[in-house]
Amino acid sequence: MNDKVNTIQLWRKKEQALQSIYLITIEMSKAISKEDTRRVDRLLLRRQNLMEQVDSVERRLSEKKTIGCDELDLINESIRQVGKKIQSIDDCNKKLVLTKHDEYKKSLRVLGKQKQGMKAYIMTTRQVDGMYFDTKK
Repeated sequence: MNDKVNTIQLWRKKEQALQSIYLITIEMSKAISKEDTRRVDRLLLRRQNLMEQVDSVERRLSEKKTIGCDELDLINESIRQVGKKIQSIDDCNKKLVLTKHDEYKKSLRVLGKQKQGMKAYIMTTRQVDGMYFDTKK
């Protein structure tokens, strides 16, 4: 009985960590839209810590015997739903980041071309690359 309670607590802990990951993923989406890279970095670190907690819980759960009960079925279904939500938001975030990346690449190319164009208008003094000695008399 005590083992069953402990297992259910571990599943609940995993569910709570995944809910936190879901909320952080939503916040990351907003930060990406606002191009707030510092906030995205902080959120990624928090999310990574939570993912490590989930991994730790899963290792502990793998050591336990499988038990069947309705409460665990509900928790598992909740975990699956949250996982799907996280994955869909992550896919949207990835697309958003890739489009921003492409925009930055294009603007860098334009800046490079503008820089080359400006160099054409800069007057430079002619320098002789070498000397020629006239040996004819």
